[in-house]
Amino acid sequence: MDLFTLNVTVALVNLTCGLMCLTIWLNQRQERCLVFWGGGMMIYGALAAWYRYRPADAIEMAVGYSLLEIAVVLIWLGFRAFDGHGSPPKWLLPLPMAPIAACLTVGVLSHNWEWANKVTLVVHCMIVIAQATDVVRGRLQRIGPRALAAYSVYAMALSTMAPALLQIWLGDGNTAQNLIPLADLAVTIVFTMSVIAMVGERDFRQLMRVARSDPLTGVLNRAGLSAAVAECLSDSALVLFDLDHFKAINDTYGHDSGDAVLRQFTQRAAASIGGAGLLARMGGEEFLVVSQDASLEQGRRLAEMICSAAKQAPVHVGSNSIPFTVSAGVALRRRNEELFDAVRRADQALYQAKADGRNRVVICEDDCPPVVSLVELKQPRRSR
Repeated sequence: MDLFTLNVTVALVNLTCGLMCLTIWLNQRQERCLVFWGGGMMIYGALAAWYRYRPADAIEMAVGYSLLEIAVVLIWLGFRAFDGHGSPPKWLLPLPMAPIAACLTVGVLSHNWEWANKVTLVVHCMIVIAQATDVVRGRLQRIGPRALAAYSVYAMALSTMAPALLQIWLGDGNTAQNLIPLADLAVTIVFTMSVIAMVGERDFRQLMRVARSDPLTGVLNRAGLSAAVAECLSDSALVLFDLDHFKAINDTYGHDSGDAVLRQFTQRAAASIGGAGLLARMGGEEFLVVSQDASLEQGRRLAEMICSAAKQAPVHVGSNSIPFTVSAGVALRRRNEELFDAVRRADQALYQAKADGRNRVVICEDDCPPVVSLVELKQPRRSR
């Protein structure tokens, strides 16, 4: 393939990949990163089409690098948008002027425009490497779309720097003319597929998170709980909670107030659990905690802590002050035991707690009578 055809191919690939990102963005307007990536690759494509007719003097080369820097900044902004950053930092926006500024400074001060050309190349490569480092830093996995995208950004820097150094320092212009478009062709394809896969992977994870979460409280639902404990083979304590007299709360204060009570309970329960367990809504006003502690005693203490947190303060909805309490049943899930077999034992203990007067914790042990932990016998009086 002759150099002209190679440059035209590189231009078409960059323009096509950029157009692909922009087309996907039209159907997913919330993905601002696709606009930046698409715009950056479109600029790369336009510059690749112009590369065969590139100017020879240092100033015009510096102008070309400054235009290329716009594409670098756009791709950089695309990664920042993907990672959830807001407005671009102020230091990022002037970067396209750095190559031309460096060229003019060195050229005017030294009157050596050959050295100015070399300095311009170094400035450009430093900016690209800084971009790649920012993409990689703290967010790179060994495999996956993010890794491939980050590696391709480094490859962009190397594919620009190495051939250009061959041309400038060694005078090997033919090698540079062939290596730059060949490397750019491969890197563009890998980069485009990687960033599109990144968006798809994140959207899939968000979809799975929504499918496995309770829409009202934000905690796990049954499906999410099953998925979370599927690979857990160790013993764990299960605590099943039920809000006491919840139907009366709905009837007295309305379902919106009842929803507020459910949300407040999950917040207090989650604060009590910390990072030492899972919290799931089993349905209605029933919630399950799967504790990392593998003893009934620790399960009892956690249940009492959550029960105390539930009744420590009423929930305020409008002018209403709504106190509430919960009952709890505790059971131990044995190694390799099906989760819902252990849940059934916790449910038996919960049933006993409700039968004994509510607002208390009952521990269910095999072949042993339930052990009752009285949290508070007297129910607090509700007021409007």
